[in-house]
Amino acid sequence: MSEFYRKGSDSLYFGSSWGRERNVLEEAGAELLTVTDANQLPVETLLSPNRSLVEPQLSDDYHYLAFPYELDDEIRIESHTLADEIVSLINRMLGSPKYLASTDPEKCCVVRLKDFSLDIFWAISSGHLNTPFVVFDEYKNFYMILDYDLPVQVVGYRAEALDQEFVRIWTKYFQHHWPVVEQKYRHYSGLKGIIDEQYSFVKGMLASHRI
Repeated sequence: MSEFYRKGSDSLYFGSSWGRERNVLEEAGAELLTVTDANQLPVETLLSPNRSLVEPQLSDDYHYLAFPYELDDEIRIESHTLADEIVSLINRMLGSPKYLASTDPEKCCVVRLKDFSLDIFWAISSGHLNTPFVVFDEYKNFYMILDYDLPVQVVGYRAEALDQEFVRIWTKYFQHHWPVVEQKYRHYSGLKGIIDEQYSFVKGMLASHRI
């Protein structure tokens, strides 16, 4: 397995300036991994190793769907929020331990945790607002790319991992809500390029009427 993270790219996270973040992780039962341990994880089997892009380049080995949502938005779905839905999906689909890992090889911020929460995700946001993270487990049948800044949260899954009714429901949700997201984030000049070049599966979700 090739090493995804650069040597020394974990130094910031084990230094004095990240003491508060490490304490928050420890209190949540989560553990920050060294670059040596992080490089034993299969990050490059989930994402194609193109390191010149801001957003990760997706592997051809998975199917994809997305939530049209920026993580600090308050969007309700009946009695709960879309954030609740995402957290529940991650904890339901992934075994333990789970890993929350930066997709930037120059920033080895990788956390091992039992249960995912957005509190943990926000606790490590310092210096990462333009860095997507991937959350996954050792089985690699399902993962999510979570983005602090982009209003698209990506699900990667093997065909057998997700029920097709679930895929159909969330594809329809995406089709209905994406125009609202595009309008709200029209100031985000790079959004169209990211969708066209790196998250092109979104076009398929919008065009799909058969699911």
